Parts: sequence; structure tokens; C-alpha cells
Amino acid sequence: MIKINLLEIPKEKETKAIAVSAAPPVSSILIFGIIIVVIGIVIAGVWWYQVKKDFESAKFQLETARKELRELQPYIKEVVIYEKKKNLLAAKKDAIDLLRRSRSMPVHIMDEIASNLPQFLWLDSVTIRGNSTIDIKGSCTNKLDPSTFVDKLEQSKFFEDVKLLQVNLNQAQSAGGESYSFIISAKIVNPFQQQSKGSS
Repeated sequence: MIKINLLEIPKEKETKAIAVSAAPPVSSILIFGIIIVVIGIVIAGVWWYQVKKDFESAKFQLETARKELRELQPYIKEVVIYEKKKNLLAAKKDAIDLLRRSRSMPVHIMDEIASNLPQFLWLDSVTIRGNSTIDIKGSCTNKLDPSTFVDKLEQSKFFEDVKLLQVNLNQAQSAGGESYSFIISAKIVNPFQQQSKGSS
């Protein structure tokens, strides 16, 4: 005898119906996806609009700056020409001042020599060679006076590399006692020229 359970079949159908009803409808998923896409498009559009706006603003500022530069170009050229003329005049003025001060160099040199001359020392000759070297020949009664004279000349701003080349006892003795002859050599320094270089 064959038995068929007809009561179980409706339960299976009921379970399947419940499972089908639990799944969300296809139309809801589609609408949610469309909303996400629309929001993405809106955000991208706002971003693109902002970038385009910033680009247009930068482009406008660049064009404005170029226009102002073109308008100022003639004035810039005039300023450059004026600066060149100003520098040229300043250089000429410095050259004239240096020449004027250099013309009085021999006077300054002789004044330095005379003001630093020891009491019992006299000069026989002062020779300037090539505007750069000076030779001083003289006599004295004290053998140490030429060294003192050299020390004083080294402190002067008009001389450098001062050297006592020789000190000799004179053969012919004077009535006052021994006398010595000496030769001093030094390089001439132009302090006015150095001041001109320092100021430029």
C-alpha cells in the first residue's frame, strides 16, 4: 500500500513564499543606485565648476599683470637709463675727487717726512721713483736715529714696507763729533685711493 503525504506540500510552498517576500524588490536597488550616481555627478560638477572658476581667475590675473607690465615698460626703460647715467656720473665724480686728492700727494708725503723727522737728523735728498717708491738719504749724529725715523714712517698711512738699507759712519768727522749717513727706502701708499675703493 502506497502512502502519499499531501500535507507537507503546502508547507514548502509557504516557506518559499516567505523567502521570496523577504527579498527586496528590484526597483528599490535600482533607485538607490541611481541616487548614488546622481550624487556623484553633482559632486563632480561642483568640483569641476570650482576648478574652472579658479583657472579663469588666475588667467584673468595673469592677463592683468601682463597688461600692466606692457604699460610700465617705457617707464622701466627710463629708470634703467637713469640708473646708468647716475652710476656714470658718480664714477666720474669719484675719479675727479681722487685726481684732486692725488695731486696733493707730494705735499702730504713731504709733510709726513718732516713731521716724523728726529731732532738731530737731517735730509740730503728725497727721491720718488715711479710714483710708488721713495728713497730718503740723510745724515745724523746718533746711530739710532735712522731706526727711530723708520719706526715713525711705518706708522704713517702714506708709507709701507719701510726699510733701513744702510747706516754708514762718515769718514770726515764734524767738529761736533761722529756723524752717520743713512738710506731709507719705502713704498708710497695713496690713502685717498683706498678710501675711494672702500666707499664704492
